[in-house]
This record gives sequence, C-alpha cells and structure tokens, in this order.
Amino acid sequence: MLAVGTTLGVALQALVQLPMLRRIGVRYTPVVDFKHPAIRKIGRLAVPLLGYILLWQIGTWFIFALAIQVDGGVPSYQYAQMFFQLPYGIFAVSIITAIFPAMSEHSALHKMSRFKETMNMGIRSTILIIVPCAVIYLTLNEPIIRFLLEHGFFKAGDTELLSGVLFYFALGLIPYSIDMLLTKTFYSMQDTRTPMIINCFVVAINIGANLLFFNWMGVKGLALGYATAYLFSMLIDGTVLRLRLGRLGGRRVLSTAVKTLAAAAVMAVVIYASHYLIVQLHPASGLWRDLLEMLLPMAEGIVVFFFAAHVMRMEELNTLKDMLSRQLGRLLPQRLRK
Repeated sequence: MLAVGTTLGVALQALVQLPMLRRIGVRYTPVVDFKHPAIRKIGRLAVPLLGYILLWQIGTWFIFALAIQVDGGVPSYQYAQMFFQLPYGIFAVSIITAIFPAMSEHSALHKMSRFKETMNMGIRSTILIIVPCAVIYLTLNEPIIRFLLEHGFFKAGDTELLSGVLFYFALGLIPYSIDMLLTKTFYSMQDTRTPMIINCFVVAINIGANLLFFNWMGVKGLALGYATAYLFSMLIDGTVLRLRLGRLGGRRVLSTAVKTLAAAAVMAVVIYASHYLIVQLHPASGLWRDLLEMLLPMAEGIVVFFFAAHVMRMEELNTLKDMLSRQLGRLLPQRLRK
C-alpha cells in the first residue's frame, strides 16, 4: 500500500499542474516521432543519466550488503538518510529550482559571466541555509530521534544507533547539497556525460570508504563513507567546472563560508547551553520534556544564527529571501499574492 500511495502521489503531483498549464496557453497533442531532433537530443542526454543512476544503485546495493550484517543496521541507515534528505529537499532543492532556468538560459545565450554569477550566488545561498541545518543534526540528533521515533517498538538502543548514524550523515550535508547544485550546473549546460564520468570515481571512493569505515565503526561508518564520497564529488565537480569556465568567484564563496561557520559556532554554543540547562532543570523524562529538549534549543540556535548573519551583513540573506519569496509566489494563487 505504501508503494501504491507513493505512485498515486507522484501522479497527482503531475496532474495538479495541468490546470495552470492550460491557463497559460499550453496545449498537449500526443505525437509519436522518434526521429524528431528534440527526441533524439533528449535520448542522447538521457543515456549518461541512466548510467549515473545505475552506478549509484550499485553503490547503494554495496552499502546495504554491509549494513545487513549489523542488527538494525539497514533501517537505521535508511531512517537516518531520510532525515538527511529533509533539509536538502526543502531548502537546497528550492535554490536549485530557482536558479536552474536562469543558468540554462545564460548557457544557451553564451552569457557565461552571468551564468557563473548565478551559480556562485546559488552556492553561497546554499551554504547559508544548509549550514544551520547541519549544526542542528550535529548537536540535536539524539533529542530529535527520541521525540519523533522512540515510541512502541523503537527503544533507547535504537535511538542511540540511529542518532549516531545521523551525526555522521550530517557531516556530509553541506558537500552533498553543493555537489547536487554543481551537478545541475553541468545539466544546465546540457552536459550529462561529465557527471556520469565523475560518478564512476565517486562510487569507487564511496565503496572504498565504506569498507574502511564499516570495519572500524559499523553502520556509522557507512554514513561517514557517504559523507566522504560527496566531499570528493564536490571537489571534483568544482575543479572540472573551474577548468572549463575559468574563475568562479571562489573568494566570495570562501568569505560566505567563513562568516557562516562563525555564525554556526555561536549557534552551536547556544544550542549546547540551552540543552544542558533543560536536562539539568527537567531531569524527568516524558513526551513534553522530549519536545522541549528538541524544540527550544533548535529555535534559539536558529534565531542566534540568523542574527549573527545579519550583524555580519551577509548579502546572501537578502538574496535568499528574494529567491524563496519568488518560489513561494509561484506556488500561491494570484489572489493571495495581492
């Protein structure tokens, strides 16, 4: 039933867009013409994409072959990866969705300076929004898992294992999000071959890191191997783009990263202090205490982080606000925007 529900959800996600397409004048007429230039071009672009996906499926199979050797290893890895994907799916994907059409247009019109500026802005905005998410997972992984999952058959030992796996996944959240943006950068240039070639090396790195870290740390090592693979993937993608496009504005990215990490350090201190006080003042366990232990430090940390970013006058704050506002504006009906 879960599979049926997922399939129906994807179908509804496509169907709900049809009224808006009709409203803007798009009409679809089924035509079968495999010789059409556009179809042939899509086919050429799709083949490397399929290879990319197949390679990661091989890597995923290898991960599960190791995780299954540990009691509770596979579900712990899967649950932790679901949490890991949450901030990426909400925030990083929103940024990629916002800049991808502009990058594609700039690439098609050979406006490469604007192309690189858009990509640079996307990377800096991703750093700003994903770093605090990573800090939350690094500092509050156990309270989050305890409140959300430690019920029924899910016991304290399961929480300890899953929170540990999530901690090491969180180390890879920033490189993963940036790497996904860099991969879409290649796609915006209608290059699907280069990411597939790079992915061959990344999967090999992932398998090697998994073997090394799994023997040392168990399932937690698989999460660390995943983070390691995407760190290398980000570096390789960035290097290839630098060689192909020239200067990419690395100093601005570095400046944003330093300021963001400074704000993140203050955020982490506040979270740790708040969590410590809650544990000391409310030693009795319970659902409401678990909620307080998760929510209050998280809220205080987020407020402090963005206040620190504002004090440092990070220009990405306004850029990010405008970008997300435009995305929200596209989703809201016209009458609600007025």
